[in-house]
Amino acid sequence: ARAHASNHEREERHSIYKAVLDRGTPEERRSTSERHFCSKCSAMLWLWDETYPELLHPFASAIDEPDLKVPDEMTVLMTGSAPSYVRLPEGKKETFKEYPEASLEEWHKEHDEYVA
Repeated sequence: ARAHASNHEREERHSIYKAVLDRGTPEERRSTSERHFCSKCSAMLWLWDETYPELLHPFASAIDEPDLKVPDEMTVLMTGSAPSYVRLPEGKKETFKEYPEASLEEWHKEHDEYVA
């Protein structure tokens, strides 16, 4: 078996999902964000939102780098809309009820973890 797909195969597998918000109500609409994923295995790749076109939000599971260091602290987002049964991860963490002010890029630059 091959470890990596060709560019053509990757393009064929790349799919985009736009969530339906307020489904079944008069306010029903499509989200401005696009979730990019592999249509073959359903792996989430990245999220892009037309509201912030300069930003790209990769899913950690899609980063193919075996030498990433283990983080000292986790960042947990959107706890304000989490159902009561959702458990937060154990360990040191910083939580945000919504999104933090810093983008992923800004956070990495502030923590001397940015790689161009």
